Amino acid sequence: MKKLARFCTLIAGICWLAVSPARAGDHGAMVDHLSGTYVVIGKHAGSGTLFDGTVKLTRSGDRLQVVRTIAGQATTGTGTLEKALRGETTVLRVRFAHAGQDYEATYLIDGDLDNYARLTGYVYLKDGSTKRVGLEALFADFGQLQRK
Repeated sequence: MKKLARFCTLIAGICWLAVSPARAGDHGAMVDHLSGTYVVIGKHAGSGTLFDGTVKLTRSGDRLQVVRTIAGQATTGTGTLEKALRGETTVLRVRFAHAGQDYEATYLIDGDLDNYARLTGYVYLKDGSTKRVGLEALFADFGQLQRK
């Protein structure tokens, strides 16, 4: 009977490890996967004005350095992988300043048919005073978006 109890405990432990959320050591591979250049399209927070540009994500330790270039103006920030929805999913949270205000963006991480990362999310003032959130979609650009 003791052997059966130990066996059941072992199986339960293996199952728990298989379905448990990503552990801290697992973020490195995701940070590498997200690194690269993206085309961004969206609506500005507050005004709803449409825009397009580029976003470059570069690994820096367990974080991402972010350079957003929209209408020729570059803005830098930092991105981190964080848990959301009571730890049920991992999101990319980007913090940056623009025109004297601190912004935060929360992106869901998904993929396209070629297994490149695709990010979609909301952009808002970090202090919570945003009346109209911004919307963004980021498409990985490794040369496949240009046709010759």
